Amino acid sequence: MSKKRLGIYGAGGLGRESYFLAERINAVSNHWSDIFFIDDFAQQDGLILSWDKVKICSNPDETELFIACGEPILRHRLAKKVTAEGYALAALVSPNIQLPNDVQIGNGVALFDGCIVMPNVRIGENTCVASGCILSHDSKIGMDCYLSPGCVVCGHVSIDDCSFLGAGCTIRNNLVIGPNTIIGVGAAVVKDVKKQEVVVGVPARFVRWNKNGRVFM
Repeated sequence: MSKKRLGIYGAGGLGRESYFLAERINAVSNHWSDIFFIDDFAQQDGLILSWDKVKICSNPDETELFIACGEPILRHRLAKKVTAEGYALAALVSPNIQLPNDVQIGNGVALFDGCIVMPNVRIGENTCVASGCILSHDSKIGMDCYLSPGCVVCGHVSIDDCSFLGAGCTIRNNLVIGPNTIIGVGAAVVKDVKKQEVVVGVPARFVRWNKNGRVFM
């Protein structure tokens, strides 16, 4: 069986981190024949292609894609766009991570170096878990989320789709985090967070609604 190509959609900072991770995965598993970037705004060259060029020169049966974007709503839109064209989403899991047998991860998930994932964790499709995150037992992360470096998710926590967790935040056990929420950097979340709420601080408090679904204005 011939190896597939890997396209990383997004050539910014997260894209470069994802490329580095994919290279290390490839060094262990020899999974992809080559790795390239897709970016509609960066200067095009042999390593960076536009989406229109990818659709012309690559076959969905021979290419899988990873979404390298830290904005949850854009992760959702890009994943929807590429899968509608028949491309599968690739998961990138650091070779240094040991996953329990009952952990379930969806297509397009990333687990970067230093993540600790405990038993019976569920991670939805197209969610990115950055370096050093801790996902405790029986926690559930939805689709299209972004967990920044160093997040701590305690046991039996449920995080809904398109949520953004800022670096170093902690979510207490048995909480429910609604969809399209934003948890601020270093926040200590000790109660449920409702749909589209933005919370910051220690303890975390509501500051505004995430009306437009965007983290980065």
